[in-house]
Amino acid sequence: MYFKIYYFIIIFLIFIYSLHSVSYEEAYAMEKEDPLFSIPLYEELVRTSQKSDIRKTASSRLFFFMRNIANTFPLF
Repeated sequence: MYFKIYYFIIIFLIFIYSLHSVSYEEAYAMEKEDPLFSIPLYEELVRTSQKSDIRKTASSRLFFFMRNIANTFPLF
């Protein structure tokens, strides 16, 4: 009986842990590995962050990426 309760609690905690929001540190670490994969993380930070300084920093990083992409791939 107790095994089922403990099992349910462990599964519930693992599920809740997987629903965490993206942090700036995670996006910055992904930027160091591959900048293109960090763009969606920064976009999510701009949409969901409660702190204005994190939103400003993430939006400036997005501007930097978009500017570099526009310089790398010129549009005809």
